[in-house]
Amino acid sequence: MMSSNECPYCALAEKKGELYCSRHSANMDGLKSGVFVIRAAEIPECDYHITRLAININFTGPQQYSAGGREYTIKPGRMLIINERQLFRTRLHSTQTNLSATFAFQVGLASRLKREINGGCFVHPEELQNEDQVEFIEKTYDVSMSMHSQMQSIISMAPHLESWELDESMESLLIELLELNKQTESEILSIDKVKVSTRKEVYRRLHWANEFIHDNFHKPITIDDVASYACLSPFHFKHLFKVYFRVSPHQLIIQLRLNNAIALLKEDVMIKDICTAIGWQDSSSFIRSFKKAFNTTPEAYRRMYHK
Repeated sequence: MMSSNECPYCALAEKKGELYCSRHSANMDGLKSGVFVIRAAEIPECDYHITRLAININFTGPQQYSAGGREYTIKPGRMLIINERQLFRTRLHSTQTNLSATFAFQVGLASRLKREINGGCFVHPEELQNEDQVEFIEKTYDVSMSMHSQMQSIISMAPHLESWELDESMESLLIELLELNKQTESEILSIDKVKVSTRKEVYRRLHWANEFIHDNFHKPITIDDVASYACLSPFHFKHLFKVYFRVSPHQLIIQLRLNNAIALLKEDVMIKDICTAIGWQDSSSFIRSFKKAFNTTPEAYRRMYHK
């Protein structure tokens, strides 16, 4: 039973290690890493919490998060990274029990591990300067098979792990996260902008747009809507997006709608209902676009699938 002063969101979770709830404490420093697991079909939208550096994942999904003034949808195979001392809130509405988890890392651990990996000596958290802090681009990322396996192992073994075993497992997971961050830094440098700081901001905004398209392609969104969400002018947005993602925003929306249509055709959904579900306004236009993309009509594809 939840005590009168317990946070309703945190009360839903199975916990292992040292967890932090900003509803009850102003100090996250000094706490070791911890794992926060929720098995539920419903998570009412929680109050804003301040987090440590954390991986947020839903193995069943999708689950909604708000962080840094942006909305994110975590789907299976994806994870959301939220930086240390960032505000977030989350909610989940599903017809089945979901397995979601937060892997929260000790303050300063990412910076210390990065220094050790790069050949530096061990540094205590209080000795770290601002320039030593590790910052991730807050967005959803693909989960590698290795990270997926590590996270599942931590969750399944958590009740039986000694404190030092959990610490080692969390450090191993964080090392993979640091490798992912190195890859992100390379992607940022690949953007054709003069200043590195400008490249980083453009990268961030392009991924805001990409997330927005993936979450809203089934709605009647326009390129101006996406550009506005990315805080870019439509002209610069279209150019930068196509150069970076190798596909125009409009082409990506069409691709996502047609791919979603494929899944619905396999479920015997009527064509007019498919058009409604994927945000396509006209059935004739949908059929023409489907045939152009797949060299067959939707109905012919359905018959071929059900042979």
